[in-house]
Amino acid sequence: MSKPLKKKVKHWKRVTFFWLLRRVILPPVVVLFRYLWANTWRITIKQGEGCENALKSGHGGVLTEFHGDFLATVAFGLGLIEQKIERRIVSMVSPSRDGQLLKYLIESWGQETIEGSSAKGGARALIGLRKVIKAGDLANIAIDGPRGPRGVPNGGAVTLARSSKTKLYIMAARQEPCWRAPSWDRACVPLPFARIEINIELFHDYEKDPPMENELQEFQRRFIDLHRRLDHPVDDISPVEAS
Repeated sequence: MSKPLKKKVKHWKRVTFFWLLRRVILPPVVVLFRYLWANTWRITIKQGEGCENALKSGHGGVLTEFHGDFLATVAFGLGLIEQKIERRIVSMVSPSRDGQLLKYLIESWGQETIEGSSAKGGARALIGLRKVIKAGDLANIAIDGPRGPRGVPNGGAVTLARSSKTKLYIMAARQEPCWRAPSWDRACVPLPFARIEINIELFHDYEKDPPMENELQEFQRRFIDLHRRLDHPVDDISPVEAS
């Protein structure tokens, strides 16, 4: 078999696999995961100083986390439902096939998504997220998505918060027990009856305060500090150089 033909066969195998995964395998799995697995989670939300508006409707902002903590965003939404708090969260997801699977998972919990990434459609997505913030809702971005390196911010969230003159929040979660995937982002999947403690802190309020010097470096430092306090593995994350 020639190389071009092998390449085409490999491509169609991948397309077929993702189609089966999205259309056949995921729907029943998501139903079981949502109504049986996730319903056993015990969720608490801890807000740091300056985060009071993060839970109140009508106050826009940018919520950020590591890519591997995407299920913590879902748990955050579930925690708000448990507290009978109406809060619209719109997450930025990659237009890639992997991103489409994540989009399906997030939307199956009744949350909203907008497509875009640092590699494709990012500018269009940021415009859409500005409208979300202007409407008084939370725009959610994985700072190291869609492909890493893990824990290294690409700057999109900071740019969005600065241009929207809004609050920028960082979020991480203690999820015990959980299974960590052997992927680049070390995605954490809380096991049944897991305790999920979601921690939200205010990084910067661009409505009141001017931008910082070496912003991305400080943004990453605050994230790593929060993850260390939650006993997360972060020692292998490459530091951002000061600008």
